[in-house]
Amino acid sequence: MRDFLNFFIYCAGEHHIGVSPTALRGLRAQMESKIIDYQQQQEQQLRTSSSGVEVCAAADETFFDQVILVMLDLPSGYIFVEEITEDCQYETWQEKVSQAFKPLGLKVKYLVSDRAKAIVKLALQDLGTASIADLFHVLYNLNRSLALELNFLGAKLQKQLKMEQEKGAEPEIIAQIETNQRLLQQSRLTYDNCCHRLSTCLHPFALNENRPQTTETVAMELQSILHRLQTLRQTHQLKDSRNGIRSLKNQIESLSAIIDLWWSWVDQCLATGGCEINLVHWVKDYLLPSAYWQQQVQRTLNPELREDYQAASLKAQEFLRIHPVTISLSPLEREQWQHWAIWMVRGVPTLFFCCGGT
Repeated sequence: MRDFLNFFIYCAGEHHIGVSPTALRGLRAQMESKIIDYQQQQEQQLRTSSSGVEVCAAADETFFDQVILVMLDLPSGYIFVEEITEDCQYETWQEKVSQAFKPLGLKVKYLVSDRAKAIVKLALQDLGTASIADLFHVLYNLNRSLALELNFLGAKLQKQLKMEQEKGAEPEIIAQIETNQRLLQQSRLTYDNCCHRLSTCLHPFALNENRPQTTETVAMELQSILHRLQTLRQTHQLKDSRNGIRSLKNQIESLSAIIDLWWSWVDQCLATGGCEINLVHWVKDYLLPSAYWQQQVQRTLNPELREDYQAASLKAQEFLRIHPVTISLSPLEREQWQHWAIWMVRGVPTLFFCCGGT
């Protein structure tokens, strides 16, 4: 009953709902049956596929009442592994993933996760694929350390200013505290800007120019952000109790690696199709940016990021609309290319992946 109540609340239907326990139990049984049927259908298709199926996967461990291991396909959300276990050791991951993947003959393009050693080892040794870091945990650690410390310093300065004003302190003392407040306020803006840049740089296209990016260019941007954060920590003597800065430094390579991996997949698909050079240029510089930023607008809940992505999307759509190749294609050809582009950009993981249990 609680599960159904939550479901209707999420559907914004919590005001007027008629409930019949018997009917709900029947509905639940039908839903469970359809889920199992769908799983069996998908697995049958995978088993009979003439070519190997590659998936873009993500894995995480949740720690609520029990330990649950979760691995899913990022583009579709299809769950390959969801197992209650006694632990989250490498051997346990190895067993559960092997049981799910071997019968289906699946291959993994890359595996997105936090930096849990067991999952990283699973990706590199068992699945033979790249281990990609997720941005969620990087930002989480930064916010739980640097952001909290900056807020604490701000409250401390405000309290100090109030006390000195009540004591009738010398103007020079008041002026110094106010100067420190302005410096701290500027540092907080710098910190917020760094977090925003972290969120907007990890894309296959540059946000403001819609030009393709590489792993190298993204890594350089991450290094620049890291330097700003290190300067911030030194300026205010921040403790960084959750090692957020060190975490970012250690994960620059695993965060940025996804960019070149995805572009190699694009190049492979276009080479297989035998596309001409001008068509390849149109696909990579005009079609894919348009499809990609539209997807980001739909995925993103953050108002500031959504505004940035919306602007990039509108710009990319207009460039695509007026391009000579777009105009030369028939409506059917444009539709077919659009469907392909949507399929491709779904292969770019949302690096904010997190199943929970942080």
